[in-house]
Amino acid sequence: MKIELLLLEPSLRSTIFRYYLKLGFSNRRMRNVFTYILSDACLDDASFSEAVDLIVRWRINKRNNYIDKLIRYFNTLPYRTDADLHRLSNGLKFMMKYATSDEISLYIDAFSNLWPESEWLARQVAACYPILESSTQRKIRYVIANSGRKEGMRIIHTLDRMKDSTGVSDLDKPILKEQKISLVKVSLIVTYLSGSLSSANKKRLIEDYNIKEYGDFYIKHALKAYISPYI
Repeated sequence: MKIELLLLEPSLRSTIFRYYLKLGFSNRRMRNVFTYILSDACLDDASFSEAVDLIVRWRINKRNNYIDKLIRYFNTLPYRTDADLHRLSNGLKFMMKYATSDEISLYIDAFSNLWPESEWLARQVAACYPILESSTQRKIRYVIANSGRKEGMRIIHTLDRMKDSTGVSDLDKPILKEQKISLVKVSLIVTYLSGSLSSANKKRLIEDYNIKEYGDFYIKHALKAYISPYI
């Protein structure tokens, strides 16, 4: 499919993104979506969100140069005049899957003048909590508490309880059983594997939910440090 359809036919974009998702990742399709995101044609928030969601949902089995380029693009997004809360939110979703903990922390810091003012964005920042370094966690907790973002604090308190738990909650088991590898699922896995579960229970968690079988390069890379002691 030619890139011109994405650039010049706004009414077809949603259909193209769904078709690309059904076909799965390829470097050519990735190049087309990357070109669209960085183009002057990418003006409406809905299509931008669909493009980012497609990339996040794709299973990518090895390191990809376009992902590295998009990380650099999203690192500049908070400083762009056309950045708004919607685009910054989508950038955070992308960074959660593909960026390192340090890169995510820098991204959150870069628009720290905006996200504490939004309950919606504060919730999303709080959802990143498990995969961030402890110093960044403390900063986020402080900012959310002092900005009065109750939903954000509720998420952090829930994650704290999970980390202190000695067993996997029945509420979380359906999410962990899903074949789809969502960012929520990754956040749960990191929380439990970095928490108070016994070594035997952490090993059982990895085995019961086939965590070491995940094929996506970037998910495997993000979880490697948490899984490797138990396999």
